[in-house]
Amino acid sequence: MTVIRMKFLLVKVTILIALLSLGVATSYFSQEYSWSKAFQLGVLIALAVLAGTAIIFYILSLLLTPLLAKRENKREEEPIEEEPYIVPKEERIIRHTTKEEYAEHNSNERETVYEAQQILREMKQDQGAIAEVLLILPVDLAFLLAKESIENLFWGKIREEDREAGTILGTAGIGSNPQEIKITLNAMTDRSTSISIISKSPLKKQSEKKNASYIKKISDFLRKKERVYIE
Repeated sequence: MTVIRMKFLLVKVTILIALLSLGVATSYFSQEYSWSKAFQLGVLIALAVLAGTAIIFYILSLLLTPLLAKRENKREEEPIEEEPYIVPKEERIIRHTTKEEYAEHNSNERETVYEAQQILREMKQDQGAIAEVLLILPVDLAFLLAKESIENLFWGKIREEDREAGTILGTAGIGSNPQEIKITLNAMTDRSTSISIISKSPLKKQSEKKNASYIKKISDFLRKKERVYIE
């Protein structure tokens, strides 16, 4: 509330109190005097109330004015955050002088989007599915359990392992193109290990459901073993 609004509010309240006192006093004196006499007495009472209320509110305004003024100055000193500029729709429209230019521009945009989507699909196929698991176990024990989790899969086999680098390569499933599993371990603390699990097919076309299934089996196995050691 600003100082001006505060003073304006006090003036309105003063007038309202004076009018109420006029009505109450007139009604009271009309029981013993005529309406004209009662009204005159009511006016005198109203003027007295008006004067008294004005004096009280004037003193109150003198007390409140410094506080409100200080508050206003503080607000003015606070930095105002500027709203981000939004580019008008007219500026975002790319205008072309001929239909041929518009068709060429639109065709180029479609080709760019298609190429980006194709690259993303190829990256997803090459990478397979990835998941992160945090075990409350030391890295040496987590390494042994990670190997066991691959061997626990259907036809699971360990192909390569490097304890110092914390990597394990394995396969699962039968056939000429088994599922490829890669597990990477990093010691977070003396009693916690971060495990990255990658599951992918050597075939070009990836199966998200199949990859997720292998990752879930490995994660569930590791969580089950973790509970055995920490409980």
